[in-house]
Amino acid sequence: MKKLGEKDKKENVDKVKIGTNIQNSQNEENIDEKKKIIVLGTIIGIILVIYLGGSLYFKDKFHIGFLINNIDVSANTTLEAKDKIENSLKNYELTIEGKDKVEKINASDIDLNFNGEEKLNDILKSQNPFSWIISLFDPSAEILNNSITYDKNKLSNKIDKFVFFKKENVVEPKNAYFKYEDGSFVIIEEEQGSKVDKKLLIKAIEEGIESGERTINLEEKGVYIKPKYGKDSEEVLRTKEELNNMLNTNLNYSFGGKNLNLDKNEINDWFSVDKDMNININNKKVANYAYKIALQYNTKGKIRSFKTSTGKIVNVSGGNYGYSVDQAEEVKKIISSIKKGEKITREPVFSEKGNIYNGNDIGNSYVEISLGGQHIWFYKNGKLLVDSDIVTGNKSRGWETPAGVYKLTYKQKKAVLTGENYRTPVDFWMPFNGGIGLHDATWRSQFGGNIYVSNGSHGCVNLPYKVAEIIFNNIDGSMPIVCY
Repeated sequence: MKKLGEKDKKENVDKVKIGTNIQNSQNEENIDEKKKIIVLGTIIGIILVIYLGGSLYFKDKFHIGFLINNIDVSANTTLEAKDKIENSLKNYELTIEGKDKVEKINASDIDLNFNGEEKLNDILKSQNPFSWIISLFDPSAEILNNSITYDKNKLSNKIDKFVFFKKENVVEPKNAYFKYEDGSFVIIEEEQGSKVDKKLLIKAIEEGIESGERTINLEEKGVYIKPKYGKDSEEVLRTKEELNNMLNTNLNYSFGGKNLNLDKNEINDWFSVDKDMNININNKKVANYAYKIALQYNTKGKIRSFKTSTGKIVNVSGGNYGYSVDQAEEVKKIISSIKKGEKITREPVFSEKGNIYNGNDIGNSYVEISLGGQHIWFYKNGKLLVDSDIVTGNKSRGWETPAGVYKLTYKQKKAVLTGENYRTPVDFWMPFNGGIGLHDATWRSQFGGNIYVSNGSHGCVNLPYKVAEIIFNNIDGSMPIVCY
């Protein structure tokens, strides 16, 4: 057997020591693990006891942080919660905050009471006692609708007297609107006003009372009547664009050497916008402008300076000849142009026109009748075709032929002139003033002189047959008949 050396002996001793140390360390770790398990089990046990105890405690009580109609009923039984709610209602006061006014409603004003005990029991029964711990981190709340009673008539009477409804405190909301500035229309911002919607106010107050709110803000509750259209509304922006498009209208009236211009400087105050953002054009202002056009261009019935065939200058007024603006049609056309925003040059809409438009607008083709001289001249394109003595209306009987400048109404061959006590056939009939006209008078043997004073016509201009024929064959509706 081999003997161990000193070195080997030492190594064996070290191995024994290491083994012993390892064993000791393992034993200590086992002891610590057991201790930890015991501590953890103790903690779990304590928590479980607390949890189960809490569950038992909250079996007939509301959870922590639980609110009913905004009243804290934490750890209260239903009876305790009922007492707390009833006591709270006795001192209940609801503050209603307006924009610049405040009103209050007290419990005594409306006979406020609580009758929700049965509902409290239902809530408590539905509460899971084992979930009480969750309420510590996530408290719950309930609103008991219809559990608060009050006298609705008293509430209504109270609301009727609110300062918000006094006339001096009510400012009507105002839509955004338009203003003409520096050549275009701009949007003026809407005004909110301070008009309260009574139905919405009553609803907000009733909901506030039932939920136990102490303060309600009318703006937050949205009970103020708002303008229908604000400055950024699609309808407002569209209307602004349409207004400015119409404002760009430019109508240049050019006729007979006269000019008149209609543009934004004139029409900017012709527009109005209704509550639905529809644009209206003021017909009266358009009609006034059409009248202005008529004053500029009308010649019908005006006094005309006329140089007679004898060289004398006379002023002739009256009659139905000349230019006349059709104002009703002109109004329609102006409105149509404005709606399109047109830029055009045109002449006015005339209902009647003369031969030419310059000077006295008679031109060089016309019939000239001297009532005092009892004579007629007929010019066509400046050439005298015929002149003759005539007989006009009977002066002694008040049937004088009226002075004035007239247009030919029509001409007819083989007409029969009738009156109160006569029936006279003529070959050439040319009326120009109602039943007064030019015609042949074959029953007369003489014309001119003073025949008309006592033996004149019923107002017509009696002509020798040949004179009547020449005029009839050459006259047309554009040629004026000048009587002076």
